[in-house]
Amino acid sequence: MIAIDQHNLFSTPVWESQFDLENEKLEAYALSLKNRPGADISNIGGYQSLKINFNNESFNVLGPLINQINEMLFMISEKYNFRKTARVNELWININETGDYNMSHVHPGAVLSGVYYIKSNGTGTLDIIRSKQESYLWQSIVNENQNRETWSGTSFVPKPGKVVVFPSWVEHAVTPCEGQRISLAFNATF
Repeated sequence: MIAIDQHNLFSTPVWESQFDLENEKLEAYALSLKNRPGADISNIGGYQSLKINFNNESFNVLGPLINQINEMLFMISEKYNFRKTARVNELWININETGDYNMSHVHPGAVLSGVYYIKSNGTGTLDIIRSKQESYLWQSIVNENQNRETWSGTSFVPKPGKVVVFPSWVEHAVTPCEGQRISLAFNATF
């Protein structure tokens, strides 16, 4: 039998955690923004707030969440030996209703991006998508019984309190929701 060594090169880490926060307060804050002007960036339907300014009102509600996200970013920065610690530099609220979704996109200008789920019934998954060129090549040579290294993408099911962080250059999308899904998205830089 031939001995084979496998080297998994150029992997893309995606980090996931569960926070125990007062989501009712976060939900009330998110819904209060819905009457303000919003942004149309990747969302098809639904509401996407403008970038949230860090002021007394927003920090009183969002402070504990931002602190936990920054703690997670610190741990990631340490583990991967970043030159500096990544920290949240911008955030916004997404409110999707039945049928709303977010087109495939990336977050240029950031190092890490992520999402914290405030309210969800488990629909409107976050889809992480392998580059089209690499995906096409893998799909042309593997059968339907793929393993994790050859997947063209993967999905994260939203759950209140869950946070998912990924490199900002990774293509991602949100599938259509059934019911209301409220999340806080963020970018992090050095």
